[in-house]
Order: sequence, then structure tokens, then C-alpha cells
Amino acid sequence: MSRIRDIANILSGSTDMATDAEVTSSIASHAAAADPHTVYLKTATASSTYAPLSNPTFTTIGGDEGGQINLGAAATNTTLSGPIALDINQNRLRFFESGGTNRGYYLDISAGAAGVGTNLGSSGGMTLIASGNTVNGASVITLSSIPTTYVDLVLYMRNFQSNANVAMNITFNNVSTAGAYAYQAIETGNTSVQNAGVSTVIQSASYSGATPSHQTILRIFDYTTTNSGKHFQLTHSQSTTGTYRFTTGYAKDTIVNNAVTRIDLALSNYSGTSGSYALYGVK
Repeated sequence: MSRIRDIANILSGSTDMATDAEVTSSIASHAAAADPHTVYLKTATASSTYAPLSNPTFTTIGGDEGGQINLGAAATNTTLSGPIALDINQNRLRFFESGGTNRGYYLDISAGAAGVGTNLGSSGGMTLIASGNTVNGASVITLSSIPTTYVDLVLYMRNFQSNANVAMNITFNNVSTAGAYAYQAIETGNTSVQNAGVSTVIQSASYSGATPSHQTILRIFDYTTTNSGKHFQLTHSQSTTGTYRFTTGYAKDTIVNNAVTRIDLALSNYSGTSGSYALYGVK
């Protein structure tokens, strides 16, 4: 070690100097002592504690309240009050503003199907399955390979016209056996039920007149069920005479045990301006 020079200018008369041996001993003692800085996280501990978690759990608050996450509201251009909370309350998953009147929404999880089997994206709204135009002459329009992923089917037939007495005959799954369709119809201008009974087809209406314009809406309820008849409702209007008909019924025969995957529209003795049709699946 270098000699200390001008020591009088460095130390006061009461200052002690440690020898090399004393310094060495102090360092050894410090190294052997327990860590006095346990409040500070070491790298390994910090990584294991605060690294992203694959399955984080936000603990139950108590009572009806389960875990909760709060999301800060936008700084500008918002009318929401307070942080937005996402929580569990009894059986419900809720998301709502934590201030004001607690506007928000909830989902009752207990109402869902087992095995996470309820598809929220399939609830509500309609999806177009097929569409096109009716044509002149006697013809059949076949809507086949109808998907079974919806709740109901709705068929719109618009503006088909005729110069003669015309009926729109409808069948499911190409079934036209005797008694396959049972229905009752109520028509304007009549005080009694019309066309009660069974038939080989579903008939929208049959009117004569100078090129009347026909509008028909057919709804098939629960069309994928395989243990009951397929209930349907049909409304039909004819613009020239202002005649309206409401028909309700159900399809029987082999249709009972099968989903409706085909609809045929038979335009018997048809002549006149082409109309249009559109088939929708109801979610």
C-alpha cells in the first residue's frame, strides 16, 4: 500500500485508522451475516412472482361477489362513469360502469348448455341462405342442402304475378304423400276457417285477376327437430283484390323424424312477371 502523506491534513486528532487485518475481518463478517435487505426482490423471485401468468385467479370478494377486474375508462370522448368493472355476481358474469347508475350488462352462466355448449354468436338475427328469381312457366324451384345450424327458417316470396288462377305449392324434403301436411287457413272476407284438413302440399293461395301481385312469407319453426312435426305459419297477400290469408299447420309423415333440409316451390300454371325469393336462417 502507498504511504499516507500529509496525514495531519486528512485526519483529526480523534480519528481512528483501521489496519489491513481489521478491514479484512470486517469484510468477512459482513459477507457471513444474514441478508439485511430481504424487502428487496431478487431477480429470480421477481420473475416468478410478476411474470405473465397463464391462469390468473382474482379471488372472491365475499358474499354474492366473486372476482373482479377494473378497467380504466377512456380519458376523453366518453360518457361512462368511473372504471369499467368485469365481475362475477352470483351466477352472472357482469360488465358495467362502476360509477353513476351502474349501467351495464350481465350473462347468466347457469342458463348455458353443459360442456360450454351455448353459442352466443348464434343468438338473434338472420342469415341469407339462398335467393333468386321465379321464372315463367310451370317450374319447380328447389332449395336444397339447407344447413341445420339455425333455429327457424323464413322464406320470403315477393312480387310473383299471374294472368291466371295460380297457386304456390310448397313441400319439405320432397315429401308430397297424402296427408303429409295438416293446416288451417283464415282468409279475409270469410268468417269461418278455410281449407281445414290435410294435403299433399302447403298451398299459399290461389287467386285470379288481371296480373295480381302475390307476397308470401313462410316460417318453419324448430326445423331441425327429429322427434315431432314441423310447425309452420304462412301469410299471403294479393295486392289487386286486397285479399289476405293466414295459414298455420304442421308437416307430418317422414318429415317428423328428419330436419328440413330441402324446400320445393312449385309454380303450377304460372305465367307472368318473374318475382323473387329469399330463404333465411334465424339464429
